[in-house]
Amino acid sequence: MKRIVLSLGLAVLAAACAKPVGTPETILTLPATREALAEDMDTKSNVSDAGKFIWNTWDAADIWTTAGAFSPMSVVSGGGTNTVTFSAVLPEGAKASTVAVYPSGTHSLSGSTLTVHYPAEYTYPADTTDSYPLMVAKYTEGKGLAFKHVGGIVRIRYKNVPTKAHSILVTFNEKVTGDFSVNLEDAEPVAVMGTGESSVRIRFTPPSSGTNTRHFYVPVPTGTLTGLTIVYCDASDAPITGTSYTKTGTMAVTRRKLVKLPGLILTSFEAGIE
Repeated sequence: MKRIVLSLGLAVLAAACAKPVGTPETILTLPATREALAEDMDTKSNVSDAGKFIWNTWDAADIWTTAGAFSPMSVVSGGGTNTVTFSAVLPEGAKASTVAVYPSGTHSLSGSTLTVHYPAEYTYPADTTDSYPLMVAKYTEGKGLAFKHVGGIVRIRYKNVPTKAHSILVTFNEKVTGDFSVNLEDAEPVAVMGTGESSVRIRFTPPSSGTNTRHFYVPVPTGTLTGLTIVYCDASDAPITGTSYTKTGTMAVTRRKLVKLPGLILTSFEAGIE
């Protein structure tokens, strides 16, 4: 079966098409950019405390194809910088089409309605902080990809994370996980949070000491949050006594927005505002 490999260079590059001698594969390279958060003028990907981003070697995205399904894309070069190349193996005879989605997931497309999936669980690679902001890029043959946010990010900053903590569980009063419809005909497509409580768990490597600071970034659709509860959990996902914190009041989440919660500190496993 003939393979078609789609490579996407995420930088402002010249589009190039090449057919390597001695191989049945067709390599297609496209220019692409990635939108920053509203608080930042950078075009990077893994969010930092200042809202800046870099790409990671483990980043993955999906590209819609004329075969009627998404094909996953993985990073082949450029991890750790703001320029990265993705590679995807497409079905025989298929071409890239319509839209690309970051990060990779159980997304689907019907006409101009894209259904994106916000996970209920993330895992940070050892000693790292990640963000996975959900973004889409409309695809036009012969042109580059410009990834744009469809939601925002909630930032959580904690001091003195317990050494026995293996995850943090964030419970929202609104539905921020699962499937959400995005209208690709809109100039700036967005996902909108729904009604009903939902939780997001972020797994991480436990700290080596209790005098540390960690940042967590939770991607959420647009809308208004009316409160949330945060708690650390041990290796069996049981809540750690004294680490719970509840934030009340409304918080508006617009497209590209980084919602920064007050800094939190744990003293003898009691959560309070820093």
